[in-house]
Amino acid sequence: MRRSMTRRLVVPEGDWQSIRSDLELRGWSSTQLEVIQAELSQGWPLRIAVRHAAMRLGTCPTGSKALG
Repeated sequence: MRRSMTRRLVVPEGDWQSIRSDLELRGWSSTQLEVIQAELSQGWPLRIAVRHAAMRLGTCPTGSKALG
């Protein structure tokens, strides 16, 4: 039985795939999601990772609400 070489990113706020789906529904782009995932991988909380992505790229989804 072979183990998958891909490691799942799990942070205190949940599994990355679930977080990604939620953010996609909120209108976040793939570029923004890549930044958010990188920030989460570095240990930032989701609330801060989302803020960093918005500041770094200069955009956030219209009507987005604060997380946490």
